[in-house]
Amino acid sequence: RTWATKYRGPILICAGKSPIRVSDMLSLLVPIDILKPSISKIMNANRGMAVAIVELYAIYPMRRADEPGACVPCKPGLYSWFLKSIRRVAPFEVKGKLGLFDVPSRLLNDQARRLGL
Repeated sequence: RTWATKYRGPILICAGKSPIRVSDMLSLLVPIDILKPSISKIMNANRGMAVAIVELYAIYPMRRADEPGACVPCKPGLYSWFLKSIRRVAPFEVKGKLGLFDVPSRLLNDQARRLGL
């Protein structure tokens, strides 16, 4: 990330609406052989949809040791966001925005009802 936040807690992860470019995927630090089986899955992800809930528990200026997990080279000004408790959710549409934002409670309540919670 290029920015930090003081927020810590649950975050709804949303897939962007724009397709992932192959050139972006090829620039990852992960060996391409690891990616081959999942390329079509990544390319056909649920764009514009919420896909997971995670817990953001720490943010630090990026270190070289963070590169493999971040899948980007370490550069000055980048931050590593540390996530845990990753839980997939049944995809549902969310109008995304840049940065952190509040999701309308109606969307979360609808999702909870679908899951029988």
